[in-house]
Amino acid sequence: MKDLFSLKIYPLVLTGVFLIAFIVIATMINAEAVQVTKGLVFFERNITFTLFAILTVIITPIFEELAFRGHFSRNGKKYIISILFLLISVCIKQSILLGILCIIHIIIFYHSRRSKNDKLYMVSMTSSVLLFGLFHLSQLTDISFIDVKNLMFFSFLGSVFLFVCYNFSLKKAIILHSSYNLILILIMLYQIQFNKFVIESSTNKISISIIQKPYYSAEKSVSIAYDSNDGISCKDCTINMMLSELGSKKAANITPYSTFDISIKNKLGLSETDFKNSVEDELNKLMLISDLN
Repeated sequence: MKDLFSLKIYPLVLTGVFLIAFIVIATMINAEAVQVTKGLVFFERNITFTLFAILTVIITPIFEELAFRGHFSRNGKKYIISILFLLISVCIKQSILLGILCIIHIIIFYHSRRSKNDKLYMVSMTSSVLLFGLFHLSQLTDISFIDVKNLMFFSFLGSVFLFVCYNFSLKKAIILHSSYNLILILIMLYQIQFNKFVIESSTNKISISIIQKPYYSAEKSVSIAYDSNDGISCKDCTINMMLSELGSKKAANITPYSTFDISIKNKLGLSETDFKNSVEDELNKLMLISDLN
């Protein structure tokens, strides 16, 4: 039993705990409540997918491993740089809660090193894993049941990376982290490039047809045609482009990397305002737009 709480094995114990918690919480969530439109990859990004892929596969693993696991590396000289990167990550997140937890983690880690207290060191390992999970949540206020599930999942990943970092090396943890992100990027690439998605919807007021276009295409010619009596049609455009053409002051909070051929018909000859509101309402139902504020 004592072996389970040795420094070498403890990260694996954390891995098991967070994996079980993730599975339990995931099975408790109503699938309909978290259903998303299949085939579309949504990200609130202002960068190209190519640059995003480079950042995700190369830059992010290095930064995050240094920040969250670097101070647990067998090479103790890295811990000052690691703590600095951790503080930078908290500043990026701009969360007071995360900042407070980060300071508590640093204090516990510092005292565990100074006193050579293994139990305190394990507490700092746990807090580091939880910080990693919290860092990956989209928001840290009004946390939902789904956010708790995501917290457990990312904490599980953090535990795996911590085990590799502590028992092998920080470099190998970075390689593992990078490999995991690469798999995700390849899945995204397939979805935005090869998984052509078509969605059609119709109400008594409007009808909508949306066709996903390949992200990497030889021809990219955006064109938008709007007639208040007929409707709007867009070629190779995003939903924000279409809403802007309608004169909407609202915008999609989540914008896909993909572009679309979109056709929306005004079946009843609605006024511009009524037509715009109907379009926003229907797109929101289709889960292509989130949090229109």
